[in-house]
Amino acid sequence: MKTKPAFRILLALALLASAAMACDLSDLTDLLNMQGGEPEVIHEGWTSFANGNEVRALALQDGALWAATTGGLFRWEIADNTYIRFASEHGLASNNARAVLVDSAGILWVGTESGLNRFDGETWTTYTDANGLLDSEVFAVLEEPSGNILVGTYGGLNRFDGTNWTPLSADLKSATAMTLDASGNIWVARPCDGVVRFDSAWEPGTEGNWYTEKKNDLPTDCVYDVYVDAAGTVWLATGKGVVSMMGTYLTTYTKSDGLPHDNAKTITGDESGAIWVGTQAGIGKFDGTIWQTFFPEQQGADDNNVASILADPSGTLWFGMQSAGILRFDGLEWTVYLTEDNPPANAIANIAMDKSGALWLDAYPMVSRFDGTDWLSYESIGGYPASDVTSIYVDSSGKVWLGRQSPRYTRTIVCLLLVLLKIDTGTLCREETIALIEAGGVVSFEGGAWTSYNFSDDNYIGHVDAIFQDSDGVMWFGGSSGVVRFDGSNWTRYTSSSKANAEGLTTSGIDAIHQDSSGALWFGGNSGANRFDGVTWEKFTETSGLAEKHVNAIVENPPGTLWFATEGGVSRFDGYGWTTYTTQHGLPDDYVRALLVDSGGNLWAGTKGGAAFFDGETWTAYTPLDGLAAKNVYGIVEDLSGALWFATSGGLSRFIPPR
Repeated sequence: MKTKPAFRILLALALLASAAMACDLSDLTDLLNMQGGEPEVIHEGWTSFANGNEVRALALQDGALWAATTGGLFRWEIADNTYIRFASEHGLASNNARAVLVDSAGILWVGTESGLNRFDGETWTTYTDANGLLDSEVFAVLEEPSGNILVGTYGGLNRFDGTNWTPLSADLKSATAMTLDASGNIWVARPCDGVVRFDSAWEPGTEGNWYTEKKNDLPTDCVYDVYVDAAGTVWLATGKGVVSMMGTYLTTYTKSDGLPHDNAKTITGDESGAIWVGTQAGIGKFDGTIWQTFFPEQQGADDNNVASILADPSGTLWFGMQSAGILRFDGLEWTVYLTEDNPPANAIANIAMDKSGALWLDAYPMVSRFDGTDWLSYESIGGYPASDVTSIYVDSSGKVWLGRQSPRYTRTIVCLLLVLLKIDTGTLCREETIALIEAGGVVSFEGGAWTSYNFSDDNYIGHVDAIFQDSDGVMWFGGSSGVVRFDGSNWTRYTSSSKANAEGLTTSGIDAIHQDSSGALWFGGNSGANRFDGVTWEKFTETSGLAEKHVNAIVENPPGTLWFATEGGVSRFDGYGWTTYTTQHGLPDDYVRALLVDSGGNLWAGTKGGAAFFDGETWTAYTPLDGLAAKNVYGIVEDLSGALWFATSGGLSRFIPPR
């Protein structure tokens, strides 16, 4: 099942693949001056395109600001307002960087979704689950008073003493924030389980002291960040406000007390003792008595959603924005730091190439076109927000089609509700207005003009997640509740049935449509695949031989042999028998979202763990440790030169295979 991401640099490192990898560098200055100010490309053939405005963590070092973002690691030179980007092709474990720390020895640590990077001034090293970590997905990094490094991963907590890794707790998974109090106790926040305190002598197997909604009357167990002030008060940023804890005494602050929003995501304190909170709708400052509110949009930022905060010793506050760069406040003036890189968002859900060779990207909340040199982004498509886009397809004439998501409300429900609420419906309940309310649909782009097609109630299929043009030029649209056929004049809907003996379309949530060499159409969805020859429907499920019931993509290679991307591997059907390929055969992950047959007849797969290439005998995996931008691959296209483009959760990756 396709999932549309709702969301958006790490240093020049030198690593090899899944073990610790190193590259000698004389010093940081040499590192930054490589290739005329650009970091050295470690993974040949790979280039990523991503912006640095989706900031997740910040750290200061020698007058420079490090920003961990979904597009890589960025080093900002504050004095001249310039930056350098370090990405997966330079050795970063992934463009999706989540944590950054400069320890007391000046060593830089970067946590990413695919590993932990360490730079000691001369050597870069990468750690993964293959050489010490409980899991490669890193969320938080903290230095203990002893100099040991604590790392919070998806698989639990690790401690590094400079030589060896020790697993501390495999049960404490996905620790998103950690901090120390004056006594050296460690506080760990987890989004779903509250906060836990371990004393300074914490060793493997030691039970911590948990603070939860049930046990301690926290407003929620969704704790995103934790900070301890000089007086020993523990401050929690939670999904239902800010909590201060002094011993057993708890106080909760919410929007009614002066917070800009109850969903508090990050928290810290400044040199004066004031508490600063970042929420999804602005910044809160608490001086111990009253809350003061700041809205980044009023200070020049593009939105109010704050993801991280750093208070430096001079009293300056740095705010990492969810998708609007970095905001600096020195107590008097606000300054915005934005990168000029594209695409406009780093999570790219869909990709297609038009006849000119330009790429079209679903970079939520925009749609972007990239011709290899210039970027053009659209906030609106045919009168609808670009954030509604759920699929992109280019037909044989070069027309670009975009599927839309749209909530469905019937006239009876909408108008009855308005009447019950005693609201004047005005024109809202007129026939044409209701049609727009109910309509899902598609938008096409040709010759610089947008054309919208709204589905009537009789043709409603929900979100349009698949688009295909058959050999007769007929357009097919697959959605959450069926398929619609459009011949240019007439619309025909095919809906699914859950009955075991049903004849017709038997799967819903259509994510894939393909026409095979015999002319038959194949539809892949949540309950397997259907083959339709124009008269008869045939169904294929796990019982038939599919690896798993969710079919996300279908391709054919060679003629007569079909390949199915499922959430349990890649299945091959030659018309007689089935063969399934999984991680045991070389795939980086069994959850497969995308398939492509390149111009050489080779098969490419995009998975939750990276991309893979199949030459007919062997699978070769490509992950962020090989140069891919990020491990989640949502789409693949081949351009006119033979380069491969991957839509990922950490930007757009281009790979030029060796010839």
